[in-house]
Amino acid sequence: MPLRQLDHADFLVHQISGDENAPVVIYLPGVHGDWTPLHKARPLLGEALRVVEVAYPRMPDWTIEDFADASRPSWTGSTWGPSTS
Repeated sequence: MPLRQLDHADFLVHQISGDENAPVVIYLPGVHGDWTPLHKARPLLGEALRVVEVAYPRMPDWTIEDFADASRPSWTGSTWGPSTS
């Protein structure tokens, strides 16, 4: 999902880069809400790490609980880590 579509999303969005067998790092953005600050670091991080970057929907009325509830499905049953096959 392009970041411009976050204005209409009601869920967390993520993108993954790096080798699937590398250690996983999850980037949770600050108040800006998306992964744009990592654009220069992403190629360097991707050489040694599997980077999962999260973007928050632009929902000004959401509480911290709303964000936590939205993130829960992403963390449970994820395939962000090394392959088990």
